[in-house]
Amino acid sequence: MNFKQPVMIIENISTENFDISLKVIIVNSEIDENIEDEIDETELKEVSKMNLIDSLPDEKIHLGTLEYEVDNWGNYEYADEYFIMPLLDEDYNWAFFRLYWDDNWCKWEICPEARCKALSGDYRLVARSILPVVWNSRGIDIDDEDYLEYRDFLNAL
Repeated sequence: MNFKQPVMIIENISTENFDISLKVIIVNSEIDENIEDEIDETELKEVSKMNLIDSLPDEKIHLGTLEYEVDNWGNYEYADEYFIMPLLDEDYNWAFFRLYWDDNWCKWEICPEARCKALSGDYRLVARSILPVVWNSRGIDIDDEDYLEYRDFLNAL
C-alpha cells in the first residue's frame, strides 16, 4: 500500500544536526536522586518530560506522541514526542524536533531532526511533508507494514 503525501513546495530541507535556539541553553531534566528513589519509572518519565517541555520555547507546537518497543537482547520501550516550531531564519522557517525517551537510560533527550524553508504557514502541512523525510533518513519506511504506527501518526495530523 502506498501512502500519499501532501503536495507542497519545499524550497530547502536539511536533516543535518543543528542547534535549536532554545530559551534554556542547558536543560537539566534529571531529578534529585532522593526523589528518584521514591517514585516509580512511569512517574519519573512524566515528571522529567514535563520539566523538559516547560523549558522549551513558547512557540513550539506539539504534534503528538509515538510509543514503540524494540526487542534487542531484551524488550525496551521508547517514546517520541514530536514538535515543530517556526524559525526566524533567512534559510529556514520551520524547525522540527522530538523529545526521545529511552527506558534503558531512563531519560529524555532533545533530538533536532530537520529544518526547512516551506512555502506554507500551516504547521500541519509542513509536518506532513517533513516527517517522511526525517523517518526515511532513520531507515523508517512508512509503506512497510512494520511501521504502521508511523503512518497512522502522519494520517492523524
